[in-house]
Amino acid sequence: MKNLIFIYALVQTVVYLRAADEKLNYDHQDSGSIDVLLKKIRDLEKRDREFDIKLKQIDVLKERLDDAEKRLLNMLELKNRLQKAEEQIRVLVNHVKNKHVNKSATLKAADTKGTHDTQCIISSFPFWIRRAVSSIESRQTVMDDTIKELVSFKNRIQRVLKATTIKHRKRNIARKAAFTAMFTFSPVSITPGRSLQFDRVDYNEGNAYDTKTGIFTCPVSGTYFFYTNILSLFQTSGVETEIVLEGQGKGTAHALREDNHAQGSTAAALHCNAGQRVWVQTVYGSQSYGYAFTSFTGFLMWQDDAATNSN
Repeated sequence: MKNLIFIYALVQTVVYLRAADEKLNYDHQDSGSIDVLLKKIRDLEKRDREFDIKLKQIDVLKERLDDAEKRLLNMLELKNRLQKAEEQIRVLVNHVKNKHVNKSATLKAADTKGTHDTQCIISSFPFWIRRAVSSIESRQTVMDDTIKELVSFKNRIQRVLKATTIKHRKRNIARKAAFTAMFTFSPVSITPGRSLQFDRVDYNEGNAYDTKTGIFTCPVSGTYFFYTNILSLFQTSGVETEIVLEGQGKGTAHALREDNHAQGSTAAALHCNAGQRVWVQTVYGSQSYGYAFTSFTGFLMWQDDAATNSN
């Protein structure tokens, strides 16, 4: 009898050690997956910092554009004033020429003292006025060139701002893909091969998760992160679910203890094309605990570069 007890205890010890070894290997695999995910998140944070630097550079460009627009408006206003001054000077030139002709004829007829000096003074008026007009025309030419440069500079900055705005808008759209869903009741009846229809949505940025079907539809092509957890009911055969991408299982959550509640969870980082669907599907079991103890979460970590630059 003692030998039988010893053999039984030895068998139980071997079984326990084997289960512990499998648990250790499973945890090691999970640790490797988490390290890869953390590296991806660090890379994403680095890209965020680089994008913030570019946004600051854009702000500097906007300030330069505002300054250029102010200078352009001042130049155009000054140009209009010079054109009006030029017109007034031309009118004055014609007036002086006519007056000079009339006075010359009068002075010749009178032949009085000081005729020569007066005639020189009168004849000098058109020369100085013409020189003023020539100076104004030269300044207008320089001003026209400056205005062209300012307009060209403004157009270049506007093109840069337009392209950056499109990228920034797409980046904002990429950030609007996240959700967390759970249940408003408990227990929850589940059916193997069917998706879990989480009816309570605490967060659904982008409205990509559908409470009627329990399905998340990827709005853009990119790398997504999904997480699900499930709690089994007391004294049941337990439950098992998995994260599914278009019919393919990508991660399994086990909650199989029968003597008490058991919590199971799983996570997956997946690449999804725009329009592909992801959901949580029952593998085994008929009921689970509801409320927030069974939930489904997902969000877009980053959008594909090809999709960002497609437009």
